[in-house]
Formats: sequence, C-alpha cells, structure tokens
Amino acid sequence: MRFTCLLLLLLVLMGTCVVAACCCAQGLETGQREGIRVRPQAMLEAKDLPQNNLSMLLEQRVNRKLEEDRQARAVQQGVPPWEVPTAEGLTIRVINNVIKKCEVKQKFYEAFRGDGYAEAFIYRQRVVILFQKIDGVDVALYCMYVQEYGADCAPPNRNVVYLSYIDSVKYFRPELASHNGVSLRTYVYHQILQGYLDYVKRLGFEQMFIWACPPLAGDDYILYCHPSKQKTPRSDRLRAWYHDMLRKARAEDGSVCHISTLWDTFFEGGREHRLEKCSVTAIPYLEGDYWPGEAENLLLQISDA
Repeated sequence: MRFTCLLLLLLVLMGTCVVAACCCAQGLETGQREGIRVRPQAMLEAKDLPQNNLSMLLEQRVNRKLEEDRQARAVQQGVPPWEVPTAEGLTIRVINNVIKKCEVKQKFYEAFRGDGYAEAFIYRQRVVILFQKIDGVDVALYCMYVQEYGADCAPPNRNVVYLSYIDSVKYFRPELASHNGVSLRTYVYHQILQGYLDYVKRLGFEQMFIWACPPLAGDDYILYCHPSKQKTPRSDRLRAWYHDMLRKARAEDGSVCHISTLWDTFFEGGREHRLEKCSVTAIPYLEGDYWPGEAENLLLQISDA
C-alpha cells in the first residue's frame, strides 16, 4: 500500500492523471462515468512522462515483438496482418531511478566484519511501469522494482541485479493467445523482462537474482486494485513463469547463459555447488530479500542458545 501511494503521488506531482482501472471499468458499466473523447489540455498522458534509454529500449522492443507476433499469427490464420488484432496504446516509463543503501543487519555484520564484510551496499533502484490506454485512460498494468549493484560495489553484491518486486493487474487488452501459445499479456511481460536482462548485461552486470514467491491471498506487492478474476499463482506456477522467460532470454537474446537456484549454487549439497569454501558471505545480501532476515534470525538463535 505504501509503495502504491508513493507511486501515485509521484505521478500526480508530475502532472499525469492515473485512475484505478477497476474504478473506471465499474463507472463505465454503470453509466456513472463517460469515456473520455477529448482530453483536456492540462491532463497529460503517460507518454508525456520523461523517457530515458531504458524506457525507450523496452518500448521499442515490445512494439517490435508485437508486430512480429502479429505477422506470425497472420500466417497461422491465413489472413492479412491488418486483420489480426494486437495490443495498442502501450507506454513504458522508468518512473523512479534513485541511489539507495542496503545496510547489513547488526548480528550479521558483527559476525562477519572480521572477514572484511561490508557494512552497507550502495545500489540503484529503478521502477518500470507499463501503461495501456483503455477507454481514453492510461492504466498502469504492470510494474517492476529492480536493484542494481554496480562494479564499484563490494562483494558479494558486485555486478548483481535483484528483481525485488513485480506486479500486474489483469486488464491487458486484447485477451488472446500469442503465436507461441502463451497469452499476449504474458508475451508482453516476458518481453519487458527479457529486454531488461539484455540491457543490464550490456552495462556489465553478471547475475540477476529473483525472489519467486507469490503474495498470500489478500496481500498485494505494489498494485492494490487487482480484479476478482485475477488469480494468485501457486509457487510452482510462478517459478515456471520465470523459468519460461529465462529460457527464452537464453535462446532468443543470449542474455542468459545459466539458470540455477540459491541452494544449488551456494550451499553444500546443491547440484551446482562449486565453491571451495562454503560460506554465507558468498551469498548476495540484497535489500528486502528473504535471506538477510533469515540469516539474522539464525544468528539470534545461535547467540541465545
């Protein structure tokens, strides 16, 4: 809720009108709201938000891939491409780009500062949003929070990217399947993530960590107006969703060369464990991640024993 309030506040301060999709849809259905036919001059659109290199790259990629998908579906259906419906009115913007600090929790720092462990890690936070113009209103459909720990960051966070939050509302139009069988909505969301992976790899980042854990029923990560028809994915379904995206990034873009898990990579007994010395100091310490809190709890238990 707090993240959403901050997001809406930021957009309002920048002069952009953002309306919850469920409120708009309900008002149009009941006749209490009319569709916007002529936009007031003072009412800016999502496309009026400032662009940067990342937003332009992602938007261009999505539009290009949508056209490729349209052409492929036209061939499958045996009709001209202009007769095949596709997503329109999409805008992608980076609405937050700030430097932040991830401070190491007290017990963990006290336990490992003798090994030269850093007291804090500096990172860049970016927030990316996908809008779609629906009935004249720019609706925020998809949002992701990422943390970028650069080459000047201390180990184990050096050149690490963390996908900390991702959220969406199921109002994407049209609701149909892409040429490869997945929904067009999923196709677009995957293309945004694949484009971001390609972008950060070109910047010199070497690893991305994803905490794939769905919210509990009734909880929300970023967007708080989820329609009732939108189901919360099971943990295995969410992991499969990410795995599909990563496999496509490896096959189509070459931005991913290896896929693994935290356990398999860093813990003794994992299928891909190759560390000469098994140490918790080798695990990236990421703001808001599950591991820092769990490590602190374990150290508290050890000190109380």
